[in-house]
Amino acid sequence: MRNHLLESDTVLGESMRKRLAEKLDQISLGETYYEHALIEAKNLTFITKAEFNSINQYLYGNTAPEHSTRLQEVAIKLRTLHTEPVMSS
Repeated sequence: MRNHLLESDTVLGESMRKRLAEKLDQISLGETYYEHALIEAKNLTFITKAEFNSINQYLYGNTAPEHSTRLQEVAIKLRTLHTEPVMSS
């Protein structure tokens, strides 16, 4: 399955998506905390409701394992996004 950026997500360039993904990985591993990165991740249009809720939990200080896994999932999505338009059938 390929992820595609919506027009609103293209504001984040490839290098910015990579940096955000790295920060989310670091947060999920308990290495550091970047509130701004979490807030930025909440605004991504392609995240699921579960991922959004997990980001909120991190912002509230809850670092349960399932939230860590979801942060890593968002980081993976950021790294694998494609900017070419989706072809409609």
